[in-house]
Amino acid sequence: MKQLITATIAFLLITVAANAQKRKCGNETNGNHKGNHKKEMAQKLQITDAQKTKIKTIKEQTKKDKTALEANNSMTLGDYKAKKATLEQNKATAIKNIYTPEQTKQLETLKADKKAKHEAKQQQKFAALQQKANLTPTQVSMYTKNKENASVAIGKIKQNTTLTKAEKHQQIKAVKQENKQSFLSSLTPEQKLQVETMKKEKGKRKPVSK
Repeated sequence: MKQLITATIAFLLITVAANAQKRKCGNETNGNHKGNHKKEMAQKLQITDAQKTKIKTIKEQTKKDKTALEANNSMTLGDYKAKKATLEQNKATAIKNIYTPEQTKQLETLKADKKAKHEAKQQQKFAALQQKANLTPTQVSMYTKNKENASVAIGKIKQNTTLTKAEKHQQIKAVKQENKQSFLSSLTPEQKLQVETMKKEKGKRKPVSK
């Protein structure tokens, strides 16, 4: 009995350690991806060293202001959220004002291209799902309608200046999850199985991070 308990504890410790390592690798991968994306964006916009210095100063000042705001215990939660959202908005505006008109135009073009590529990728994924899971016209129509509703909801969240960046991220995540669950609820058991199979196949194709 003692050996069984010891083995069980050892198994649980190994599982926890493995999951922690997986999360760590995932966070490192996301961090590297964001860092590479910012560097690539700076290169495409041809941001000068002087602009980089100004942007760094703005970010550092915003960080200090946030720290001071968090240390202020005299304000209400609503005031805290509003002031924090204002800091984020002011930071974005200040950085945007550093760009030249040409850089601003190029930035909008890059954002539009990124959005178009994302949409194309999503459509391609859904087309594959539609074929493999043999979705009905009603299910396809439901997916399209849910996606449009989610897009409108996400747009309103992004434009809500009373929300902090973290709150926007959380609410957008919730909208996407609700949209996903709504669509999955319309699938038959066989179709859900096909969705899981596609997820596993996608996971196998992902490169292993070193």
